[in-house]
Amino acid sequence: MQGVKVTIDLKTGKVIRTEEVEIDKEPDKAIDHMLTQKAVDHFMNLKKEKLEEFKRKKFRL
Repeated sequence: MQGVKVTIDLKTGKVIRTEEVEIDKEPDKAIDHMLTQKAVDHFMNLKKEKLEEFKRKKFRL
C-alpha cells in the first residue's frame, strides 16, 4: 500500500519534506501510522489554541 511520509518543522508547523513510501501490509504498522497522524493533528490544534490565547492576552494588555 502506498503512503506519504511527511516531515514537519515542529516550531513553525510547516511541512519540510514529503516523500512517497511503501507501507507494510501489517495492520499494526497502519495503526501506528494513524496514531502518529492523530498525534500530529492534536499537536497542531494545541499550537493553534496557544497562539490564539497568546494573541488575546497580548491585545488585552
